[in-house]
Formats: sequence, structure tokens, C-alpha cells
Amino acid sequence: MTRISLFSLSALVFALTACPSGQPIDNTETPSDDALDITVNESYGALTEADEDEAFGDEELTDDPSLSREGDEVDDGSAVTDAEDALTTAGVPLRRLTVSVVWGHLLPDFEETEVTDWSGTISVENAVLRVRRLIQFDANDSISRPRSSAREVAFTSHTKPAYDGLLLEVVTRANGEAPVLSMDTPAFTGSLVLDSDTPLSGRQVLENGNAIVYHIFRADADADCKNGLMGGRYVKTRETDDGRAMGRFKGRYVSAGGTVAGHLRGVWGERVNGSKVLFAKVIGHDGQFKGILAGKYGDGVIKGRYLGLNKEVKGAFKGFYRSAPERDGGFFRARWSEKCGELPSEGELDNHDEDNDEVDEELSDLLEQEMDQQS
Repeated sequence: MTRISLFSLSALVFALTACPSGQPIDNTETPSDDALDITVNESYGALTEADEDEAFGDEELTDDPSLSREGDEVDDGSAVTDAEDALTTAGVPLRRLTVSVVWGHLLPDFEETEVTDWSGTISVENAVLRVRRLIQFDANDSISRPRSSAREVAFTSHTKPAYDGLLLEVVTRANGEAPVLSMDTPAFTGSLVLDSDTPLSGRQVLENGNAIVYHIFRADADADCKNGLMGGRYVKTRETDDGRAMGRFKGRYVSAGGTVAGHLRGVWGERVNGSKVLFAKVIGHDGQFKGILAGKYGDGVIKGRYLGLNKEVKGAFKGFYRSAPERDGGFFRARWSEKCGELPSEGELDNHDEDNDEVDEELSDLLEQEMDQQS
């Protein structure tokens, strides 16, 4: 058994997990491969703020479960609701946090021969624990029903090439002690204190190549603040004569509650000036423009600004990508935020697609510490 505290990574680090599908992304979308070099070198990847067809008219984004779904919703029963009601005290509001926890091979390892048994419990102190979604559970995985306690969920989970996970809601009194979330399984045991100093995301890689990743979202944040996940696949489509790689990526855009709220699609590559940039358009289910991602990548990290209409900075994104060389591409997943005060430039107009100093200044030290955990 490995015993590790997940409360060891830096605050505001947005960690990555990976999509389990081994299928390559569709390479037929525009721009053409020959035009990618031009597109990557154009301002903001030549992306517009126009609305699009639903899911960009891309059937893979609607039909492939790894791009179109985040997990199966769960009805957690009246016992949990009764326990939550018991927390209510006159004049004291409840505090809600959504926590995503996944475990296994985050970059699918299809050559893995050993099955890892994660069957065990996730429990919480000083709070009520509600299960919102099952993430990647297959027919042989399940949570124990009915639950024996509103503070604990027992589950059966076995992974081999990919991963499983749960989307949880932690409910406590706003003036109470900080909840402590604990995971106890044959493969891993660890705890996470959910107070204001806790990192919003973290990752721990185990010796056997498996990993545990968590993300914390402020489910009861003010109406303007939104946060969630984005994840999908990327592909390398060409390399220039001078060795600059470039390609496309696409995926799903997910709310903090695990609902897929739209999609994203974009380009990545190295510019002639040496900058490794990425740009993507984010749209809602109806194809309505939501924003543009403008950022950089390198050493397994993606980060940048989330821009609204007229290039107004409305938030940030940060995460990780993992390469799968045999597929000439890989997987990405990142946390995004909008109007949550996580960038000093929020509300200002962006003036250059590589003007990333504020993001770098705010996150570079945290990134360095996070990368230390990845090695």
C-alpha cells in the first residue's frame, strides 16, 4: 500500500488527466494541413468570434464518448438529502465544493498486463458526501448501494489500461471545521484538507505508473464566477522542413458539475519565431461562441488566457498534455475559470496573442513545483 498526502501540491495549479480512447482525431477539419503553418503564425490562429454549427459539425465530438461525455449521473438517494438537511442551522449557510477524483492510467497504457484493484472507500469528516457522477466506470465497476453512511461511499473499481473516478459534492456548514476528504484503497491511501489553502488541483504518480488526480471546484461561487474542465485529444499533422511541428486538437468543455456544456477545437504549433502556441475556439451546445483560448505549450504543460468577445480577458486555463508517440498525438485535460479573479488582467482587453506575462508571473512558480511532482 502506498500512503501519500494529496495535500502537497501548489495552490491554483490546474492538473491534467487523459482521455481513455485510443482513436486518432479526425484530420478532415479545416484548415488543411498545408495551411496549418500559416494559421499558427496568424494572430490568434485566425480564429473568429462567429457562431458555429453544433459541435462544429463534427460527428466525432458528438458520437465519441471520450469527447462527448464526462460521466454517468448518479441519484444518491434520500438518506444523503436527509443528512444534508440536518446540517442546516438558522442563519448559517451551507458551503458546497465539487471534487473530481480519478485513478489509474491517465495516459492509457494498452500494453499493461496487470489489473490494479482500487476497491475501497472515499469518506469525509465534518461534512456530507454526495456522489454526482461515475467517471469511466464499466460494467464490472460500481458504487455500493444503498450507502451505509452519508459521509462515506464504498466502491468496486479495477483498472488496467485506463482509469476510473468519481465526481463528488462535499457539503458542510460555512462556519464549520474544514472537511477532510480521505481515500482508502489497496493501491492508495491519502487525505485532502478542503480549506482555503488547499490547491485547486493535484496529481500523484505512483511507482507502478498509475496516478491519482483531483480537481476542486467552487460549486457555490458567486453567479459570475464559473469554472470547470476541458479535455480531449490532439494530433500532429505535419512537420515543416525546418523541424517545426504543428497539428490540431479538439475536445469537450465541461462545467464544474460534470455537464458537457460545449466543445472546443483549435490548432497548435511552433511559430517561425520559436514560440510554441495554441489557439482554440470554445462553443456551446448550440454552436454559440463562448470564447477563445490563447496560450502556450511545452514540457507537457498548457496554459494561457480565456478570452471573450472583443478579446476581453475573462479567465485562464492551465493543464497538462501527455504524448502517445505511437499515435503521433496524445491527450490533454485542463481546468478553466471565468470571472473568478484568478488573473490580474481579467476584464481588460487582450492586446497580443503572445502577451502572456501576467499568466506566467502568476503561475510560473506554481508550475515549477507541480512539474517537480511529475518527475
